Amino acid sequence: MRQHHLVVATVVSRITSAAVRGLTARFGIVGFLLAAPLVAQHPTNLRSQMRLLGSTEHAREVLVPPVETERGKSPQHEPRRVVPYFDAGLPQPVGGPSDMKTGAAGPLAGPCDPYLFKHSEMTVGTFLDRSLLGEPSVSFRGNTNPTSTQAFATGNKWAALSTDSGASWSSVDPFSKFSSLDGGFCCDQRTMYASETDMTFWYLQYKYSSSTKRGSVRVAYCRGSELDNARFPFSKIFDPQFFGRPSGEWLDFPDVAISRKRIWFTSNIFDAARNYKATVIWSMKLSEVHGTTPVNFLMTTTVDIRLTQGAEDTMYAACHGANTSTLHVYKFADEDMSHADFDVTVPAWTDGDRGKFVSKAPNGTNWLGRYDGYITAGYALPNAGEYGFGWASRPQTNRSHVFCRFARIRESDDKLIAAQDIYNNNYAIAYPATHGNSAGGIGYVVAAGGSNLNPQSYCGIVDECYPSFFNQLFWSFTGTDSSPANEEWGDYFTVQPHPVRTTMFVGTGMGIQTVFLVKDQIPEFAWFGRNHDSKYWIPVSIGSKYIAADKSVHAFEGVPVACTKDKRDRTSITTNGYAVYDASVPITLTAPKSHKIGNDVYEFSYWNNRTKPWGDYAYSTNPSLSISSTGTRDDQCVAVYKKTRQLVITSRGPTSGVPITTSIVDATGNGTGPTPLTRYYWRTVALDAPDYHTATNIWKFERWWVNGKPQSVGNTRFVVREDDTSLGNGTITLEAEYSGIYRVTPWPGASPVDQGWGDHVVAVGDMDRDGYGDYGVSAPFADKSKGADSGVVSFYSGKTQKWFHAVEGPVAGAKIGTSLVGADFDQDGYDDVMLGGAGAYSGWASNIYWVSGRTRALARVWGDSNAIAEHLAVGYFNADKYPDVVANYGTNSIQALGWSTGRIWLVKTAGKIGSLAVLGDRDGDGFSDVLVGIPSYSNNAGRIELRSGRNGSLINSMNGAAGSELGYAVAAIGDVNKNWVPDFAVGAPGSSNGGGLVRLIDGYSFAFLSSRTGTDRFGSALAGVGDFVGDGIPDVMAADAKGVVRVLRGVDATRIYLELPGGPTFGRSLAAIDTNGDSIRDLIIGEPTANSGTLWCYDKATVSGPSRWTRYGATCKGSANTYARILGAPSTQTSPEYLDGAQARLGSAIRIYVRGGARNSVGVLRLGAVRNELPLDGIGMPGCVHLVHNIVAFGRATDRNGAAGFGPLTIPNDTRYIGGDVLWQWVLVDPAANAFGLTMSDAAAMRIGAKR
Repeated sequence: MRQHHLVVATVVSRITSAAVRGLTARFGIVGFLLAAPLVAQHPTNLRSQMRLLGSTEHAREVLVPPVETERGKSPQHEPRRVVPYFDAGLPQPVGGPSDMKTGAAGPLAGPCDPYLFKHSEMTVGTFLDRSLLGEPSVSFRGNTNPTSTQAFATGNKWAALSTDSGASWSSVDPFSKFSSLDGGFCCDQRTMYASETDMTFWYLQYKYSSSTKRGSVRVAYCRGSELDNARFPFSKIFDPQFFGRPSGEWLDFPDVAISRKRIWFTSNIFDAARNYKATVIWSMKLSEVHGTTPVNFLMTTTVDIRLTQGAEDTMYAACHGANTSTLHVYKFADEDMSHADFDVTVPAWTDGDRGKFVSKAPNGTNWLGRYDGYITAGYALPNAGEYGFGWASRPQTNRSHVFCRFARIRESDDKLIAAQDIYNNNYAIAYPATHGNSAGGIGYVVAAGGSNLNPQSYCGIVDECYPSFFNQLFWSFTGTDSSPANEEWGDYFTVQPHPVRTTMFVGTGMGIQTVFLVKDQIPEFAWFGRNHDSKYWIPVSIGSKYIAADKSVHAFEGVPVACTKDKRDRTSITTNGYAVYDASVPITLTAPKSHKIGNDVYEFSYWNNRTKPWGDYAYSTNPSLSISSTGTRDDQCVAVYKKTRQLVITSRGPTSGVPITTSIVDATGNGTGPTPLTRYYWRTVALDAPDYHTATNIWKFERWWVNGKPQSVGNTRFVVREDDTSLGNGTITLEAEYSGIYRVTPWPGASPVDQGWGDHVVAVGDMDRDGYGDYGVSAPFADKSKGADSGVVSFYSGKTQKWFHAVEGPVAGAKIGTSLVGADFDQDGYDDVMLGGAGAYSGWASNIYWVSGRTRALARVWGDSNAIAEHLAVGYFNADKYPDVVANYGTNSIQALGWSTGRIWLVKTAGKIGSLAVLGDRDGDGFSDVLVGIPSYSNNAGRIELRSGRNGSLINSMNGAAGSELGYAVAAIGDVNKNWVPDFAVGAPGSSNGGGLVRLIDGYSFAFLSSRTGTDRFGSALAGVGDFVGDGIPDVMAADAKGVVRVLRGVDATRIYLELPGGPTFGRSLAAIDTNGDSIRDLIIGEPTANSGTLWCYDKATVSGPSRWTRYGATCKGSANTYARILGAPSTQTSPEYLDGAQARLGSAIRIYVRGGARNSVGVLRLGAVRNELPLDGIGMPGCVHLVHNIVAFGRATDRNGAAGFGPLTIPNDTRYIGGDVLWQWVLVDPAANAFGLTMSDAAAMRIGAKR
């Protein structure tokens, strides 16, 4: 066995930060994972790995500058080592020589005669672009019309596109198609079509560059009709460093293959001095190619590995072993690339270095001069349980010329079935290529030449007509009139089944034509098969069956299937019937998308042709199937249906009208719709609930409940997977749970003329003295009893969310409520309110009013001929005991007003005041300092000023960027960076061309702490909300001008804790008040233009609703045929015993009961917060499931009835627990129950509600 290795530690050490940055920039890598080592059939230290590779459009790739590659010069691929001759004793295979025919043009008399449906030259470019190495490959895209199938072809230095099944070709230049890599485009190319995903792949090799220290390959691909113009808009780039190799290495000599789920690649790795270093095999899942792609790879030092073409669930690859009697084989699982590797013994053959394989062409040139025995053919026949490999050998006994040897290996035990040769007594045969087909045949291409035969390509088939590689009949399909001028002829060819006529093959080859004395390599392809594939009438039987959710298969009849006209002029057939059609013209069968029997609904899944799903239509919702002959026997087509599961989808909170988006339509053609709704699915379907739903309330999504079990909080998507039988085979109930931000009821005196109710909202302390915070709401332009624009301010209880008092403006035009602040201004033990009135009253143009908390009376306390009421804030600005206010004076001055002293100071600011807030005592002088926002400063650049509360002097300032309107809103938010100085938030809604910006600023240094940009004038309103999430850091609420309010993390504004959408003016005013005494500030949000003014309240403490008690998991049997159970209260057993009411809330106490043990047995009640559903059958506890990852465990002995109680257990009074689940499981010592001596109960999840 050869040495092959991949040292995980080496790879990990290379992925340093610098390496990751480089790989990320070059490959779009977003991370990597190392797969665990997998057990091989023989001891090996081989290990596979996986890395994530991003999807990259070539226009966005990070590439080195292009380097022009010299055209017309053939690159020299590196030779491999010579395999030592050794005869392990297997006899040489015995069989007759093959018969070579030239130019078979069409169907002959017999059904087994060769048939060349089409063969043509892939004429592209000039001879300068077509080196003698050739290396042609072609991929045909599946199409129901075999005469208009798209095809893409590549060669050593050229590429071409055909849209008419190869009748004509247009050039696609690999030198200029993509941005250059490393040393520029070099040579080796391959193309491959994946029918499962309708993707065409193009592999290109680039030269080694001494500047980039690597030589890369590109895997370009396109999807579906993107092939029309050879667009190939996507690329993935690989180089040795991607696979953990050091710099200074390059990739060479590729192989590419497709399995059921993956695309596979192999390549040798050389250093800059052309010394062989390693070989890598890698693969990607076809379904994951487009996007961030896991790339599995395996590194080995076995050279020139070849893959099997036609593989499905298992990919095989091989290279020559330690000697000429061994093949070294790799066997990979298609699902995850887990693998085994082993040797297969074969009859000895004869290897040789370059120049030792000799066949002289008519001009005397050794056209095999560069061949050195490497494997060029691999095939897989999953239906026949066989795979194999082919290569050329030097002459041996009874083989007078170079010949091809094929090792045919059995899949069941990986033993040699037979070794067989393709040879001829007159000519050398080499460069085999193979592919299996659905009928169990092996199509092949070989090259032949000799003393009177110019080297050219031949094709043939191993099948029921010619079942061995011996005694083959193969025929030429390339025109040639010349021999090569040097020994560089050939390298590798390709074969694949035709995508429409899948029993026929498409192969590539080449010849040489002399044009104007210049020998020009002519690449050609052949569409070949047997005469019986060409045209005859064939019956196709049509059946149906269905698969239940538990994967059981059932037959059923009578499904009506439409068909294109068959030989008997019928266009409709019921399953368990048959049609007869011309095998040269496809017939289309169309099954109904759904079929109903009684109340059961069945959805079409796929057509099954004979023993496996048919081509591109396997597992497709497209019920139309176009088929042609799949062999000499009758076709058998079965319409496979899936019995659907009924999904009953409802919503909690809003019981109807929540729009649920489904990723696909169901069996009845229905999909997305409002709750409640019922859908029928067997396939995997994703259900998406909206983050928010606006009805009477604004509802915020909480979680999905599935069959009564809660899912992850905040995950709006739930996926019902086809293979998830835990959800049941019948009806699945799904409920989208929402919590509401509710609408505050306007005060009874409100009317439609109260436009602007909610224009301002502010905390006013506990005005009604019920122990809960209250708030005031104003409508300064309301037309009340005193006349137009008199204004009104109403006051609301935080406890009841209902109004308890309102005051109207004293006269028309008073505009009371332009601003408002709350404090116990007269120090009588009652919280009062100061109101700004921007309109005239009693001779003054602008007034400030006082509402007594004790008497609720309204009185004017200050008036002025200047505007003094637009902005108010409360603080302490003198040495008396009373709270004071700071207000604007005119448009560009502020004044401090004392309750007992009148004006304390008056200062001028740098411009028109737009916002005002009291920061707190920033400078430590015992007085509250004032923040002033001046958004119009310097042509709307904006400015903020921090003014001393002692005398109004300027402490600090900050100017905004041009047009940003810095200071449009300001808010004191508390000490977010823990430096003992209060910090603040400032809005700049004009920033970023009106997108807006919120900055959090250190109150001491004015340094930026963090910021967040937005859209629609984000930062138009701000409010501090205290510690919103329980992490000890104050947070901030910000609104934009289009009705979205967000709560941002205080220490990092880039993080959004909550986002609430509303109407256009939702968030015009903001306040945060602890309305219910739970230590969490609730959000009060004004929307002054909605329904003549609307106010909303978001209570975080009740967002998760009331507590709940749900059961999950299974119990396991004890020794006395008993089962451990976790119970609730003895009376109901549906919930714990609540000792402080009817809910599990913060600070409340509960009691848990359990039973199921023997008398005085010992048990443990396990308490946790993380589900960990782990079956324990494997450790001797059959039927037991570990259900809770415990944090705390309580031990207890059972009573005489085998029961126990735990409690009282007190729920911590910590708001971080609100909405969380506490999980419980009862574990009982029972030595006779099982080998482990324990039994376990089911589990209960108790959801914690809010404190009340």
